[in-house]
Amino acid sequence: MDKKLIQEMIDIIDKNNIGELEVGTDKLKISIKKMSEKLEYAPAANLEVKEKSQKNQTKEENKFKNCFTVMSPLAGIFYRSPNPTAPPFVEVGDKIDVGQALCIVEAMKLMNEISSDKSGIIKSIEVKNEEAVESGQILFYIEQGTGFAKI
Repeated sequence: MDKKLIQEMIDIIDKNNIGELEVGTDKLKISIKKMSEKLEYAPAANLEVKEKSQKNQTKEENKFKNCFTVMSPLAGIFYRSPNPTAPPFVEVGDKIDVGQALCIVEAMKLMNEISSDKSGIIKSIEVKNEEAVESGQILFYIEQGTGFAKI
């Protein structure tokens, strides 16, 4: 089974709000299950805390209003470096070019390198190494720039 077919199966789950998909033959079966989303619970006594959290979130959004985001194209495990002993692909403050590798998202034992489609400066890395990520989750905030050269 090739990587493209597996990715298509994952996309079917994401686009159609399906929790589980199983396909196969007599010799090979593949089952993909979507991780359940976390539900937010705010008891009446904590509404003030929730409102403060929303205000902080607005401040955080304003902090990155001149940035573009890099989002995970699929659910999986986020890795900042190509292997455990290698340095991270990027750090906050790094200048990046179009096509530069930013991280890896592992899905079903396949390592998917995520690259930037724009040049800029890394302003924030939103995920910790080896943390599970969902499709569409923001991984990086990057301040867009032009003419950056790799050093």
